[in-house]
Amino acid sequence: MNSYYGLSEIEYELMQLFWQSDKELFFAEIVRYCNEQKGHDWAQTTIHTYLSRLIQKNVLTSSRKGYKRSYKAKVSEDELSGIWANKFIETSYENSVTKFLVSFTKKTKLSKEEIDHLHQFLDEQLPNDDSSI
Repeated sequence: MNSYYGLSEIEYELMQLFWQSDKELFFAEIVRYCNEQKGHDWAQTTIHTYLSRLIQKNVLTSSRKGYKRSYKAKVSEDELSGIWANKFIETSYENSVTKFLVSFTKKTKLSKEEIDHLHQFLDEQLPNDDSSI
C-alpha cells in the first residue's frame, strides 16, 4: 500500500477533494464525489470510517450545521508535506538538512539551475549582518 505524507492512498484521494475545493463540504457531497466522480461503490459507513481516520490524523476537521455534518481540511497539502519532510529529516538524518542534502545529492544529480536556486535560497536564509555599517 502506498503512503502519502502518512496517509493511505484512499485517505490522500479524499484529502485531494478538500484541498481542491478549499471549503467546507457536507457528507452528501463527499459521498457523491467518491461514488460518482471517482467511481467507487462505497457504503456511507465506509466513507465515514475514512473521514474519521483523517480527523484522528489531525488533517481534517468536522462540525455540525443543524442536522448536517461538514468537513474541511485542517492543513494544506503544502503544510502536510512540510511536516512530513521535517519528520523524515529529523528521524533519518539526525535533524540535519546538511546530512540529508549530502545523501540526496550522492544519488540524484542536480542541474545547475537547481544548484543556483538552492544557493539563492540559502543566501536568503542568512541573517543580515549590519555590524559592518
